Amino acid sequence: NFTFGYRGSGTPTELKEWGAELGFGVTVVPPFEVDGETVSSTRIRNALEKGEVSHAARLLGRPYCLHGRVERGDGRGHRIGLPTSNISVPADKVIPGNGVYAAYARFLGEDGIVSLPSVVNIGTRPTFGGQGVRVECHIPGFQGSLYDREMQVFFVEKIRDEVHFPDASSLREQVLDDIRFLRSGIGPEGAWLKAHSFTLPGGYDRMLQTHLP
Repeated sequence: NFTFGYRGSGTPTELKEWGAELGFGVTVVPPFEVDGETVSSTRIRNALEKGEVSHAARLLGRPYCLHGRVERGDGRGHRIGLPTSNISVPADKVIPGNGVYAAYARFLGEDGIVSLPSVVNIGTRPTFGGQGVRVECHIPGFQGSLYDREMQVFFVEKIRDEVHFPDASSLREQVLDDIRFLRSGIGPEGAWLKAHSFTLPGGYDRMLQTHLP
């Protein structure tokens, strides 16, 4: 089903003809399927935009990852005892649909790269009247500053939709429930990642090691 050029008017047959004229080879690869479903970039983007990160992971063969630098936020998470890392995501990256996700945060620690279970909120923070979509990552039990550090977030499963709460206390109680779900669902450091049959390309480690604070 490959096409190219203006409005997809080019066909594999034409490309083969050009190859014969210009001296390059063309190999047409049949569609790749996972559990009977054809893998395509459009299908993966649609799954991510709907928040179906586990579906996207099956098609990709690995969890979907967002990579960015941790920026300073407004400190509301810290004030309610649940500090978050605000991740600046490149504009060309597909951001999963608004909601709360179970994920793994990877970053370069003092003793090398660590992978820690995290709760990630994507959305506008309606409880605080926020504007614009943010990606905020809370790592339960983590002590220390991650400002200006590169971070990768690997999405495992959607926990719930983003919700407007009447006050910060109600929000805090819900996030504590999210953390309990996280701990029961994906386990201690790296457990979910280690239990699944895929290997992260070496480039993921190099990105963390190259972009030092």
